[in-house]
Amino acid sequence: VLWRYVRMSFKKASGKLQLKVLKALARVVDVSAEATTESEYCPFHETSASPDDVRTAFHAALATEDVDTNSFIGATLPDLGFADDDINTTAPIDLRAVTFTETLDLEDTRFTTPIRFEGCQFQKRLELDDTEFNREVSFYGTSFDGVVEGK
Repeated sequence: VLWRYVRMSFKKASGKLQLKVLKALARVVDVSAEATTESEYCPFHETSASPDDVRTAFHAALATEDVDTNSFIGATLPDLGFADDDINTTAPIDLRAVTFTETLDLEDTRFTTPIRFEGCQFQKRLELDDTEFNREVSFYGTSFDGVVEGK
């Protein structure tokens, strides 16, 4: 309930203010999944989670019909294993303020749902060869430390 209130309250705030607040909240509140038994954080915010565990949890979250599971704000994510995939979820995918620690390969991926990459940090490559965004996509305020490749 708190998270829904926060999202509604900041709709009219500036993009930079929204991102600063969301990054701070992501450190305090688990916004995307249940915490594991070994940690107080979900696998998306737990730095010791293995890349395979994060990928598995991410795909499981997208497969549910719960709107809140598509929100990964402030997470640290590896490559998500989307190459040559069709992504169609019941709610937009919210990846605001996410840090991608590995190359994100979206080659031949088709998104038929809105996706937000606002304020993200891509530490490695972003591969977009033959990627289709059939709904809204935003990279506002995103930084790219590596190469962005697409055709």
